[in-house]
Amino acid sequence: MSNSARRATIILGVAMAIVLVASAVLPIFSSTDTTVPQQQIDPTDIPIPTFPPPPADFTSITFDQVYLHPTGMFTVAQPNGFRATQPSSAVNRAQINLNGDDTLTVVDTYIERIDAPLSLEALSVRFNQSMLGATWGGFDDWSEADRRFEGDRLLIDFNIELQNQNYVARQETWTEDGLIYVARVLTPNNATGLLRYLLENISATINPLDAFLDTPFNWNAHYDPLFSHIVRFPSTWAVVDSAPGRPTSIVDAQNVALRLEVESGVSVADEAAATAWVADARPGAQVISVEPVTRGDVSGYAVAYGYRTPDGEPFSGQAVLLNGLDGSLHSANVQFPGDQIDLNRVRTTPIQPSPLLPQLGPAFVIPDANPVGAAESTIAQVMSTFRIIEPLNLSADAIPAGFEPTATPTFTPLPPPTLTPEIPAEATAEATAEATAAPEATAES
Repeated sequence: MSNSARRATIILGVAMAIVLVASAVLPIFSSTDTTVPQQQIDPTDIPIPTFPPPPADFTSITFDQVYLHPTGMFTVAQPNGFRATQPSSAVNRAQINLNGDDTLTVVDTYIERIDAPLSLEALSVRFNQSMLGATWGGFDDWSEADRRFEGDRLLIDFNIELQNQNYVARQETWTEDGLIYVARVLTPNNATGLLRYLLENISATINPLDAFLDTPFNWNAHYDPLFSHIVRFPSTWAVVDSAPGRPTSIVDAQNVALRLEVESGVSVADEAAATAWVADARPGAQVISVEPVTRGDVSGYAVAYGYRTPDGEPFSGQAVLLNGLDGSLHSANVQFPGDQIDLNRVRTTPIQPSPLLPQLGPAFVIPDANPVGAAESTIAQVMSTFRIIEPLNLSADAIPAGFEPTATPTFTPLPPPTLTPEIPAEATAEATAEATAAPEATAES
């Protein structure tokens, strides 16, 4: 927060304290002697906090680092000077707010899966006053200033009021490949140029991870920024052990244990090598099946196996072994209660299939496979998400604890906007502007 903003906040607090004390003390004195004439005291105006001036040079705001949503469903550029807050998700939706405290700015983005195509007109109907009212419910007042189509995009502009300060916001919405994309930016009303600059660059950097679009959006993800592999899993599972360059352990309450590991200079060239890897990792295991797998540009093998614990309890497992392009073997090895369950024969589809999205495979279990329940199907779907992706230049907010950021520039910001009429715009449905008082807002000409 700027010094001027902090001073304005203190002034407001002191003024409010004076008003509260006066309201409590004056009745006490007035009740002790009703014959003393009361002096009429005119109220003192409480200073209204003002906005800081907007940045003079927008090019100082860069978009080189990306925020990976905790679900692993999408990335978006995180401007320098902004912090990620309030990540949320539902079965078909993932959303994040980025707050620029120094500029009193809020950026909100989300993607949402849909089951049928939407025209721009239908998209506009979807964002009706009821939905928008829920969006702006945390503010003192709001109004829609303009709504229009530009190309394949729906743009909605807003005037927003919070704590006697006036903001503007803009929402840009479009559909593509079975998804609704929403980018919103809210700024003080003296910073419409900043609003346009942020919105242009943010909307250009929302990138869903296509391989996961038919899995539940409200699962979590573990991404290793050193090895660049990722896996998604239900929110009831938990990462219990992870460190840079070390194996990662993920478990759930039903005795499911998943271990991710990387071995430098190791590969599995064929089924025999994959079988040998499992025999070494789990002595005494009985291999049920071995299947070749391809995940993006990387190939390897999936080995299903069974074994018994020292107490004789039957467990099943699957090891997905991917030969990394860097000459390392990336493995995801899951073990769970069950007798000789062949996860290689379990095919998965989305919980809510969308005809607009590519499918992992038909929803069936091969007839001669062992019967499986929902738990085994979930495990199979988790294992289908394990893959190696292009390295991400993560922002500090997206880097797991203990991992150091890497420098891999991924995006060049668009040039600052020029000669665009001043607009009011909109901030996010879940956005709560953390607006703190600062120097006075003046209308931009």
